[in-house]
Amino acid sequence: MAKRGFGRRAQDERSHPERRRATGRCWAPDLNRYQKTFSTKLDAEAWLSAEEALIARDAWTAPAQRDAARAAKAVTVAQYAMGYVDRREAAGTAPRTIDEFRRYLSHFVEGDLIGSGSLHPSPAWVPPYRPAPHLRHAQRHGREG
Repeated sequence: MAKRGFGRRAQDERSHPERRRATGRCWAPDLNRYQKTFSTKLDAEAWLSAEEALIARDAWTAPAQRDAARAAKAVTVAQYAMGYVDRREAAGTAPRTIDEFRRYLSHFVEGDLIGSGSLHPSPAWVPPYRPAPHLRHAQRHGREG
């Protein structure tokens, strides 16, 4: 356990060097102990320093609350795409182009990606892999690309 002015940093020395982890632990203003595990000592030190700075600025909140606030501010793909189309429309893009953008969004983004509730592509909408034409030609004639 390494001593420091705020919090503690521990490193698991017993495990294999490639799997060693560093843990940062600190007592917070709400009188709870928080800890986080990192792959390097420097990352643990940086986290402890960031927590200490938040406490010093009197801006500290529980990590779970910070994560929830960050997730609430996150922009979805559909929101970003609609904002892009709106900016293009305001910039004077042709009305037919804007209509096409909106049609693509309603079909692909809102229909397949967002509507499925899955962030992982399914084989149904992933096109099959085909190498580029010059690679197909090379493969046909027994040469590497």
